[in-house]
Amino acid sequence: SPDNLDWSGAGGMQVDDKGRLYVATAMGIQIADQPGRVQCIIPTPDGRVDDLAFTGPKRDTIIATSGDKTFERKFKIKGLFAWEPPTKPPVPGL
Repeated sequence: SPDNLDWSGAGGMQVDDKGRLYVATAMGIQIADQPGRVQCIIPTPDGRVDDLAFTGPKRDTIIATSGDKTFERKFKIKGLFAWEPPTKPPVPGL
């Protein structure tokens, strides 16, 4: 079971404009919030994802590779370049 895996197979990583982290892993694309909690895992037919990147004119599409296959999925978010700062979440009570 995935909870017992000692090796995530983590590969490529990307960040969206809300500060969520997208990680290519042996289970698919894992999406974590800013504190690092995994919010969901997007599987591929092959299971694992080797690498991923945001693409398109609005950087709202993820291209993921798995072995010799490539998968594409459009999102309602915008991927950031490594030098762009993410939106920081509001501080409660301020």
